[in-house]
Parts: sequence; structure tokens; C-alpha cells
Amino acid sequence: SLLLGLVPEHLGDGPWPNLTQVAETLGVTRPRISQLLEKLRTPWQRISDETGLADDVHRIVTALGGVADAGEVARALLATQGSAATEPSRTRQALGVVRAVIEADLARGGDSRFAARRMGGRMILALEPEDPEALPADATLDWVKQLAEVADRLAAQRPVPVRATALHALRQVAVPDRITPLGDDRLLRVAAAASRTASVGGRGEIYPRGLDAQEAVRLTLAGISAARLQLTPEVLTERVAGRFPEAESLPPRPALDRLVSAVDPSLAWNGTGYGSPTETNGSLLSTQHGLTVLGTRLIGPPFDAIDARLRASLEACGYLTLAVDPRRQDQAATVLATAYGLTAVNLTELLMSAAKQLAATSGVDWGFLLAVDAKDAGSLDRTQLDRFVGEALGSVLPGILDSAEPLLLVDAAPLGRYHQQRWIAELADLTTKRRAARWLLVPHRDIAGPPALDNHVAAPLGADGYLTIGADFLDANTHPARESAS
Repeated sequence: SLLLGLVPEHLGDGPWPNLTQVAETLGVTRPRISQLLEKLRTPWQRISDETGLADDVHRIVTALGGVADAGEVARALLATQGSAATEPSRTRQALGVVRAVIEADLARGGDSRFAARRMGGRMILALEPEDPEALPADATLDWVKQLAEVADRLAAQRPVPVRATALHALRQVAVPDRITPLGDDRLLRVAAAASRTASVGGRGEIYPRGLDAQEAVRLTLAGISAARLQLTPEVLTERVAGRFPEAESLPPRPALDRLVSAVDPSLAWNGTGYGSPTETNGSLLSTQHGLTVLGTRLIGPPFDAIDARLRASLEACGYLTLAVDPRRQDQAATVLATAYGLTAVNLTELLMSAAKQLAATSGVDWGFLLAVDAKDAGSLDRTQLDRFVGEALGSVLPGILDSAEPLLLVDAAPLGRYHQQRWIAELADLTTKRRAARWLLVPHRDIAGPPALDNHVAAPLGADGYLTIGADFLDANTHPARESAS
């Protein structure tokens, strides 16, 4: 029971205790525990083979790139096998099953399919290669240890390193020969899982476990309109947990009021949520309805100022977020693409096409995906759909974004709906090297806070915020850039 983590009161540092911890708990010697473990491995091996669990674990680790945190494998087993237990026993028992499979595998000696090593308080698993000339799994684990050390250094940095910065640092660790490099997401997660202090944020940033609650709130609210979010304590807690799942827990009110005020002095508790005293008391729905019916005139900088910013961005291969009145976004896309020689990329059409292609090749019914899409955003099925969409975009978007031509990205709202805004955030990062300019065009109204994607996800902004493309710019009868282009 101790070995498989089934005795909660004796779990110590985690549900996968080492033999010394078990020996000390039972008041016997470590060699005695080793003897008992050898006896246990035989029945565990028979059970894991007969039930197919050993093959299941092997498939899971293979799908995760050949290296994984044991906790990841346990969660994947639960997703496929299910469990009648409730949390926290459910996860603890699943991890115990993974340990039994790995311990049984080690009894095979030279025929073992796995290697395991404790790093940062967690067990990291790696597959032994099928190629006899390839390096053993221990070489993979040595590499992961180096990644973990980099992740620990990143977690200690301030400000919190963004995804592109973290990936750049991790890619500096040389991959051993004949070991398949990990994809970006897996690289981040494996490095953090094996580290002592690091975790991966919702946007791919590396942050310290137990991140200060005030800093977590500050980073979460950056660029977000509290009025549009209807920022209640529940919404704030949910958003912080989604962005930084291993951050320090937020305090209850009234301590939370003081924390929010320290982050943004303009926000105060108004009886139902956090807002600015200058905001209207109307509901979000009625406010949006009023905007839709009455509209407002989005006023941008003078023509020459906009033109200068755009040309400078083109010359510097820069990134810009361009905000335009929703009623003029099609016109804006045409004007910008024509006047400045950009290729327009419709992200909604690209996403739909890539998702349909992946569904066809994976044998997934499109009608099923549409049904899942209608479910609650916090459901497990929707989370899986987000991953599916991410995989679909990953098959086509990197090649497009690496184009040598300047690009105008339009209709990006679904990136917010499926939590894929990281694709744009990487382009906006100051450390990103672009082959040509990358501009994001988003519909926006000047009284609605910073521009946002679907689900009120903040649109990634460049170093200078966003540039408003006003009606006067679009309606200008004489456009120098158009004349020179013609």
C-alpha cells in the first residue's frame, strides 16, 4: 500500500515514495523493502500483461513523445480506463497502477521497455529505444534533467518569461543523437514537470509553482477589460487558475478586494463584482446591444501617423495589432492588404479547413465535433476539442507564419474560443524573429477596453499596444501607398 501510494497519511513528499521513505515508515531496513518489492514485481508483471496495462502505458508514453511525467500517464489511463473512486483517491490509485506497471517492467532486466527517474519530486518515464544502436533511455533522462535545470532558472526570472523566451532557452540544450526532438508544447511540459520549481502557464509561459497571488492576478488581468468580463470573485479565480494552475490560491473577500486594488487602483468592489467607478451600471448584454444598434465612431490617429507606423513595421519586420470598427473590418482588410502589399490570412477559414482535414484523417465524425463544440467551455470534452484544434492548427499554421511575405491575419476570434491565442502571442513577443511583418486585424470599439478575441480573451498586443485604424484613414480618397502600389 505504501509503495503504490494508497495510504494518504504516509505519502510524505508525494504518492510515489522511495524505498527509504517506506522503510522508515515501517521501521525496517531498506534492503528488506527491496526484497519485498522483488516478490511483488512477479504478480504485478502477470497482471499488467494479462490486462494489457503495460501496453497501454507504452502507447501513452509513445504518444507523449517518448518521455512523460508519471502523473500525465496516470491521467491518460483514467481517461481511457475510468475509475469508480472519487478524488483524491482516483488519481492516487491511477498513479499506483502506473508504478506497478513500471516496477514490473524493471523485473525484465535487459528486456525492459521503460526507464524511470525521480526529478523535482516527480517520476519521469522514458521509453527504451527499439533501435539497438540508439542511446538507452537513461540518455533521454539525462537530457530531461538538463531541461529541468533550465526550467528552474526560467521560473526564477522576473518578469515571468513568455512562451517564446522559454522555448528559446530550452532549445539551447542539445538533443542527444538518435533521440527525436519534442514538439514545443511537450518540451515545455516535460521540462517543467522534471524541474523543482517550474510550471507551465496557460499561454505557455514558465512561472514558479506557488506564484504570488497578486502577481498572478496582475498577469491575468493585463490587457483585459474588467467591465466586459463582469469580474466577480468567481470569474477572477477561474481565470487565474486557468492561466496559472499552480499559483498561490486567491484569498476570499475582503482580502481579495485589497489584492485587486493593489493590482489596478481603478478597480473596486461595487457589490457584485470589481469595476471602475466611471463605468456604467448596465449589464454587459445591454451594453453590447446598445453598441450594436447605435454604434460609435472609432477615431484613430491622423492618416500620416498611421501610415508612418505601418511603413516602419514593414521595414522592421515588426508585429502590430490593428483595431478597426467591426463594421469596417472587411474594408480595412482590403485596404491594408492592397496598400501595403500584405497577404491576407483568414484564420477562421484556416482553422476550419485544418480541423476538417484532421477529422477526416483521424476518423473523427465531424458531427460529433460540432456537438462537443456546443458544450460548456469548462467541460472535459471541450478541453479535448481545444487540443484537437491546436493539433489541427499545428499542422498548417507554422509553415504559413514562417512565410517570407508580410502577412495580415484576419478573423482571429476562434483562437480565443479554443484557447489558441498563443500562436499570435509568439508573433507579438519581442524576442521572436520574423521573416517579414505580421499584422493582426481585430474588430474593436473604442469604449470597450483593449481589443479582444472570442470568449473575452485579450488580443495579443505588440510592445506599443495596439494601433487604431479609424474611419478617416479608410475613407481617404487619396492614399499614397495605393498610388505607389499601382
